[in-house]
Amino acid sequence: MAGSQAFSGAINVITRGTQTHRDKPMSWQGRVEGGSYATVRGEMRTDWQHKGWFASASGSYQRSDGAVSNSDFKGGKGYGRVAYAAPAFDADLQLGATANDFGANTFYAAAYPNQWEATRRYLIAARVATKGRIALSGQASWLRSTDHFQLTRGSSAGENFHRTDVLGVGVNAHTRWTGGTTTLGVDLREEDIYSTNLGYPLPDNGMVGVPGHAGKLYTHQADRTNFSCFAEHNVVWRQFSLSLGVMAERNSAVDGQFRFYPGADLSYRPNHFWRIYASFNRSMRLPSFTDLWYKSPTQQGNAGLRPEECTAVSVGADFTHRVLSLKLKGHYQRGTNMIDWIMRSPNDIYHAASFSLDNFGLGLDARCHFDAWLGTRQPLQQLTVSYAWLHQNRRKGEAYFKSNYAMEYLRHKLVVQLSHRIVSKLNAQWSLRLQQREGAWQVFEGGKPTAELRPYGTQALLDCKLNWQEKHWAVFADLSNLTNHRYVDLANVKQPGFLLLGGVSFNL
Repeated sequence: MAGSQAFSGAINVITRGTQTHRDKPMSWQGRVEGGSYATVRGEMRTDWQHKGWFASASGSYQRSDGAVSNSDFKGGKGYGRVAYAAPAFDADLQLGATANDFGANTFYAAAYPNQWEATRRYLIAARVATKGRIALSGQASWLRSTDHFQLTRGSSAGENFHRTDVLGVGVNAHTRWTGGTTTLGVDLREEDIYSTNLGYPLPDNGMVGVPGHAGKLYTHQADRTNFSCFAEHNVVWRQFSLSLGVMAERNSAVDGQFRFYPGADLSYRPNHFWRIYASFNRSMRLPSFTDLWYKSPTQQGNAGLRPEECTAVSVGADFTHRVLSLKLKGHYQRGTNMIDWIMRSPNDIYHAASFSLDNFGLGLDARCHFDAWLGTRQPLQQLTVSYAWLHQNRRKGEAYFKSNYAMEYLRHKLVVQLSHRIVSKLNAQWSLRLQQREGAWQVFEGGKPTAELRPYGTQALLDCKLNWQEKHWAVFADLSNLTNHRYVDLANVKQPGFLLLGGVSFNL
């Protein structure tokens, strides 16, 4: 379903820690690894279930000195879930938190290679869904994010603090009948930010202290409310399936008017192996608070930015067989009010600007299962080939010297992966990545920008993963960039050479 903040689609992430294990009431999974540049990572997960109850918890920690200057990082994650399945309803509660500190080498501008950032996130989400001919579900969530940024690490010059709260509630209803499945829903989301930089200036008596930082105050604030309602109908008839929907959206920060975003998906299965499909969708994405208001020695936001809007059409075909599977997809997107950060001259800072964009793309994925084709006595296991091609045409917008995001995209990306057995329980997976990025990076001399732009060009990387697999444990090694290839990618960051990580994992 299209709508606000769903500009490029939606991703549903289900962590391994939330999966149930039907054959045992409790399970444990863990992983520890370490390697190049004093990198250490560890994670632990556990699941438990009993008489309709299910609970899971997971935690992880990682740290590294960084492969390039000022790219060190450390941080951790924690997640917990409790769910209950009754004959008449399902209930679900989730809690999560993340903390990350990292050196942000040239993140916002190459003129400042010693940037630093610390982020924190806290999530609470609950959902209750009834069962029956007409099923109702209600969900509520709260997400708090804090951000501490230093333009020069250890210095208050160019320092920023931000705190964002997002509160969401929604109610959905769906029913199955002879004409298909119909779903209706409403959603309300409130976004609020307190910042030293983003939003409207606060009066002196309205400023709020930054927790943990004596003498620091949030001096700016902004908020916006998004209300949406949608209707969707799905029908399956013989080999055809059709989904039609429309979302009406109203945001207080735009103009208070309802906008409508329709969508349609059609698929056809001529036989058991093939699926042919086509889709049409309209979607919208609001400018971020950073896009609107951020101001620093390297960036200038634009409070006049309008929401990005996109019309997308895609067609594709899937072929699935026990030996071979193929996926072919093509798409066209027509975007208006697209947001980018641009430099107007070699010595300029980045400015938030908008333009119109046409986006054409093709994708191909092919996978061959050698075990199913040649049997398990030979060493080959699987070969995967993925290729993506993208072309973007900037229809209109102001002239620029350098784009920071939109026009620095991967035009060609080819990934070839081969997995095979070496001996006994030792397996290997080889991965060759070939990519060509459009755009260029700006050359700096003596810490000063020049007018020279060097194309990102075409790069090739070879990786290898080794794994010794037992029933309840495994030993592994990841060898990245075996040829020690060095190149410059986005944000003027020189990419690391050869990296080695190794560790153990278990599943009990």
